[in-house]
Amino acid sequence: MKTSISTSFLSVGARILSALCVAIFTLGLASGAAIPVNNASFEENALADFTTNPWANAIPNGWNSQGGVPGTPGPAAPTVDGANNNYFLEFHNAIGASGGDGLNNLGLRSNAYIYQDLGVLFQPNTTYTVDIMVNRRGGANNVGYFGIADSTATLLGTPGATNSSAIGTSDQFFAVSSLDPAAGNVATYITGATVPAGNVILAIGATTGNVVYDLVSVDATSNIPDPNGDSDNDGLLNAWEVGYGLDPNSDVGDDGADGDQDGDNLTNLEEQTAGTNPTLDDSDNDGLKDGVETGGGTWTSLADTGTDPLNPDGDGDGLLDGVENNSGVYVDENQTGSNPNELDTDGDSLPDGWEATNGIDPNDNGGVDVKNGDLGDPDADTSSNLEEFTRGTDPNDNDSDDDTVLDGYEDLGGVWVSATQTGTDPLDTDSDNDGISDGAETGDGNFVDANQTGSDPNKFDTDADGYPDEKELSLGTNPSDPNDPLAFPVPLGYWSFDDQGALTTADLSPNGYDGTVLGEASYVAGHTGAAGDFAIDFDGIDDAVTTPLTLSNLAFFTMAGWIKSDVVQTNRSGLFGQNDILEFGFSSGDTVQLWSSPGGSIGTNSTPTEWTHIALVGDGTGRMIFIDGVEVARGAAAIPLNASDFFFNIGGGGIWDATGNFFQGQIDDVAVWDISMSPQLIADLANGTISPIPSDRGGLRISSIVVSDNDRVTLTVDGTIQGVNYAVDGSTDLENWLEVDDFSGAAGGSTTEVTFPLSGPISPKTFFLVKILD
Repeated sequence: MKTSISTSFLSVGARILSALCVAIFTLGLASGAAIPVNNASFEENALADFTTNPWANAIPNGWNSQGGVPGTPGPAAPTVDGANNNYFLEFHNAIGASGGDGLNNLGLRSNAYIYQDLGVLFQPNTTYTVDIMVNRRGGANNVGYFGIADSTATLLGTPGATNSSAIGTSDQFFAVSSLDPAAGNVATYITGATVPAGNVILAIGATTGNVVYDLVSVDATSNIPDPNGDSDNDGLLNAWEVGYGLDPNSDVGDDGADGDQDGDNLTNLEEQTAGTNPTLDDSDNDGLKDGVETGGGTWTSLADTGTDPLNPDGDGDGLLDGVENNSGVYVDENQTGSNPNELDTDGDSLPDGWEATNGIDPNDNGGVDVKNGDLGDPDADTSSNLEEFTRGTDPNDNDSDDDTVLDGYEDLGGVWVSATQTGTDPLDTDSDNDGISDGAETGDGNFVDANQTGSDPNKFDTDADGYPDEKELSLGTNPSDPNDPLAFPVPLGYWSFDDQGALTTADLSPNGYDGTVLGEASYVAGHTGAAGDFAIDFDGIDDAVTTPLTLSNLAFFTMAGWIKSDVVQTNRSGLFGQNDILEFGFSSGDTVQLWSSPGGSIGTNSTPTEWTHIALVGDGTGRMIFIDGVEVARGAAAIPLNASDFFFNIGGGGIWDATGNFFQGQIDDVAVWDISMSPQLIADLANGTISPIPSDRGGLRISSIVVSDNDRVTLTVDGTIQGVNYAVDGSTDLENWLEVDDFSGAAGGSTTEVTFPLSGPISPKTFFLVKILD
């Protein structure tokens, strides 16, 4: 029964009290414990209060009240019986006069109640019992109530009632316990696994008045028997029975040792011993009832399979025990005919589960049909069943990775021998991660087209010329010929800083990603020390170069530049990169670190007090850091790069983070490529053999050659710098070169004309090149 008696009981103080008391209360709960009740006998009241203001707001100390009207003053103050000075609580319509017993009544009008927060949380599986001395005065059918309530002001369980005719009516109070069957109902509340929120509340009240209470007590007793005991002596532990919903106090029917509520032919006692679930007929869900899985390891019959009722695949062959019916006849993967206690029923080194899943009979080792044995080849790919099992390929698909190369030809050797022994991975369409399918890389060196490349399917850069095979295909060059192409790869962006721009600095690549100079960066002599070679000098405060170049989603990358600094860098000082996908700089004062997404961090020690060449490379083989042309750190491959909304910056302005990361020192000749450069090209960059300068937009380029009648040659050279010295070399065979003239860059522009005489008759083919003199 639930009886609503108010909207709320709890005060802030009561909630604080609950936190202090709950630990004390739970200590003795298993065997029954009394919950302390404040002023349980209503004696903690001062008589003077009622002498000066008789019956005004007569709420007992330690209790609270909501609803009803406090007692009104009577004609005289209560009298005191010196022999039995006893206060009790009375709910009455007209409280004030003491009875002939001389006792002192603390009173409230009817339809009121008092309550007390007992300061302990509700506990699961607990019986709460309220005992109270109760009586009623005057006429019959005067109804009162008492019991346990929750914080929503609702009486819980079975509240006590005091309108029983067994309770006598008298002007004198009789101390009769409610636990006495003749004295009225007992208030009880039993919790289950789920309990009410908040603390335990005790409530006492009356609806029609003339109800008298005294000496209140509350007990809490756990309903859980000793988990290690056997209360009903049926051989089943209490905890086991409770855990499976059985009655630990009953030894008959489904609750007893011989019970079999799940109908699996195992008794409760047998299920407890076996560790199986007495409420499930198939504890491991393998299609066999627990009763037939006898656990002996030997198949006897369908009623005695020898399997483990707690292991759905006892032999570990990948098949549920229930589909292996040991009939010797394979129907399909759901009725295999194999033995559930043997990994390989037919002894052909192929697990039953692998065979059944792939439509191969696990009961035939090839003696009946060769296709079922270890040497069988159902898909005719020259790879036997045993090889297919070992490699993880599909025995019913002659090209498991769909790269147009038969599984049997892809021998995992890593070395291309022939078209039938390719060295590739039969489960990887692109074994060398160069962006070309293994089937297109024919390995014979004969470049025909993108479908017959001649390149090695095991090598990222077959001819080791610094161009990945896929990049060469996109350029139309032969990926197996290191002399095709001859040109150096064109960067996405290249900033030489030789223009000494105050507000912008030119990108010398064809792409035009000119940089914006932040702060008041200055310029110093470049890393070569040659005339016209300049580097940018950052102050570490607000200097940086920002560009509109994005590196998002690059499949491969190379970043390179020269750095120098005479100071110890602050943590997270940026050199160059793009925030959130490719970041490079000083993670600490003496450590440079490359971070990429995906991939994470790789780093190495570096204190570049002299000009130092740095290069970062990423491709399908890994991510590398090179210092002065030598690889010094390597991390796992992590390409393609993810995307970010930021851009490529130099010296700060946001490299590790969205903003900041300012570097203090000098940087020169920064370039970025969308290819993975070979170690040789990186070394050539570091030793100055080659330069990042491309062709069109900057860099040296001979734009015209004019031969005059008087045997003089005039070259127009683009990309020159005022005051820089250049040499002109000539050759008739591209192998032997001789210097034929030298000149200085003209003033007022980037183009210089140079004229020189022929040293002899001009050959039908004469080649010229221009280079910077040291």
